[in-house]
Amino acid sequence: MRTARRSLIPSALVGLALLGSCLLAACGAVAGERTGAADWTAAEYAVFGSGAFASWQATDVGPGSVGGVREEGSHGVTNLGRKAKAGLLSLILPGAGQFYNGDRTKAFVFAGVEAAVWASYITFNVQGEHRTDTYQEYAGIYAGISGEHNDRYWQSVGRHMDSDAYNEAVRREARALGEEPAGLVTGYDVWQWRTSSNLRTYQELRADANRAYDRRDFMVLFAIVNRAVAVFDAVRNSVDDKLSARVLGFDVAMDVKPSLHHPRAECVFKRAF
Repeated sequence: MRTARRSLIPSALVGLALLGSCLLAACGAVAGERTGAADWTAAEYAVFGSGAFASWQATDVGPGSVGGVREEGSHGVTNLGRKAKAGLLSLILPGAGQFYNGDRTKAFVFAGVEAAVWASYITFNVQGEHRTDTYQEYAGIYAGISGEHNDRYWQSVGRHMDSDAYNEAVRREARALGEEPAGLVTGYDVWQWRTSSNLRTYQELRADANRAYDRRDFMVLFAIVNRAVAVFDAVRNSVDDKLSARVLGFDVAMDVKPSLHHPRAECVFKRAF
């Protein structure tokens, strides 16, 4: 008789991970079997074209730059590709970007948190299904309910002593709205609680099941936060603390410090005349 409450949020996470996988695979296909930041630069040029991509050339890393200033006509090495790869890896699996950056301690921490989150998700889901079976079986014994029903039906069972009281409430609402009553309970779907104490016990059992499902869904929030932090950390620490590039003649630098006491975020545009 189980009618478990389903969560669609994990499907969104799976879709996000698949999107990240596709993006990573696309970059890998362009780069071929070569590795390293220079190969990502080659891949970026292959995708965007040398002319279109020239304005994105990084100025602070790699050959082709002297004193932080890119030599005219040189392609150098951009840190954008490495940061993007680290971020995509952590989006697919928290900790993978950190492992790519060489920080195994953080990689194991993020991966461990991810494993704990989904283990808790499965545990709460099983708990919710078990408690759902319990309150439905209880209703079968003390209210005479049988068969499979949707969640709205079980909710109504917990609000009315019997199906006659439920039907009367439906009729009153229909009269108030000037409509024909719909969704009346008849035939094998009718119920009647033996005592008000049985009804209260059912309400408590159903509330326990819903709390288990709420905790299950809350684990998804932890999974999202873990991914967001892992992506941010992977991108921020892949080369240095700043994400910098040269865009349309401007030197652009972004820096974020997620501190509890002194949080800071900067986005600086510079251009020499």
